[in-house]
Amino acid sequence: MLEKLVDSEKFVGLGQLAGNVTRQLNNPLTVILGYASLLDETENLNPQSHKAIEAILTEARHMRLTLESLARISRPQGDQVAAISVTELLNDLEQLHRSEFVQRSIDFRVHIAPALPRVLGNAQQVRQAVLYCLQFAMDAVDKLDAAQEKTVRLEAAEEKGQVQILVAHTGPRFAAPARAFDPFVPEPAAEESTSLGLSMCASILRENHGKATAMNFEPLGAGVLLELQAA
Repeated sequence: MLEKLVDSEKFVGLGQLAGNVTRQLNNPLTVILGYASLLDETENLNPQSHKAIEAILTEARHMRLTLESLARISRPQGDQVAAISVTELLNDLEQLHRSEFVQRSIDFRVHIAPALPRVLGNAQQVRQAVLYCLQFAMDAVDKLDAAQEKTVRLEAAEEKGQVQILVAHTGPRFAAPARAFDPFVPEPAAEESTSLGLSMCASILRENHGKATAMNFEPLGAGVLLELQAA
């Protein structure tokens, strides 16, 4: 009980720190993104300046994702477990975020099996887990050359009493799939992608009695499989 109390106090302190950091950084980050976007729309912009502005926008978006992760840590999570419609959840995500895939010239393919059963979990948390995977996939294919295929797949199907959500991409493979969700891995090699979001995703799945698995595909690409118990 003492160990649990100490851990609880640590997480309370971490949440307060995360909330303070998020509030302090969010406003200047919004300014950076806003002015960089305006500069990017400037007419007669030379290629070197355009490349520099794109770099600013890319890194600022990465920082925003990190701040969103910190904000999630700082917010107390409710224990509202309900029967979630995966079909509705994924369709909503597709409608809300397809424009971002188009803007980044990524082929976004969605296939949801008909008549999927509902799953037991926290809807907000499960939605965030899928978003983490989608953001990771987009960042992975962004590293490819213009001549390479940039595709992200979002699929859902039922398998042995579980609903499986696959987020796959044609970008770099995992050097060590078993450690893809480890937030303490060393700095990744140039050809590999890692993300704080994947670690958060695995944590969310555990909280919702599910499991996240990273995998590589042949001859290229990688993906994350989210498994949730059918209601």
